[in-house]
Amino acid sequence: MHSNKCRNCGLVNADSDMGCRRCGFPLGKASRSSVRGPRAAARVSSILYMLLAVTLIGGAVYYVYNGFEKSFNEVKASEAKRLAAQPKQSPMPLSRSESDQQRTDSYKNAVANSPNLSASQKHNDDIKQLMQPAKQASK
Repeated sequence: MHSNKCRNCGLVNADSDMGCRRCGFPLGKASRSSVRGPRAAARVSSILYMLLAVTLIGGAVYYVYNGFEKSFNEVKASEAKRLAAQPKQSPMPLSRSESDQQRTDSYKNAVANSPNLSASQKHNDDIKQLMQPAKQASK
């Protein structure tokens, strides 16, 4: 059993005493922590660790939430820019035949402007011209 010496009168007191038996002077912090016991000290430290863990988890959740919110806002802004850059459609949509005609016109231009296809077409026309006099002579 440990003992504490009173700083006021010098009497040696037991650890369990909160104050001096002779003069009533409060004893030091060491005696109070030993009166509380190791379970009370562990409880206090576990509460501190729990607060630290909750704070760290809360900070991580806040960081992730802000990251998602920022990413969402960036996607929303880029989508708005993309939609603004698109050409405006006419208020009246095209009929099916008009839409088909528009599509085929672009293909016709591509075929007409293709150098290989135009050379092939010229070759076919030349062959037809050469074949015509033979047909006229045979008739």
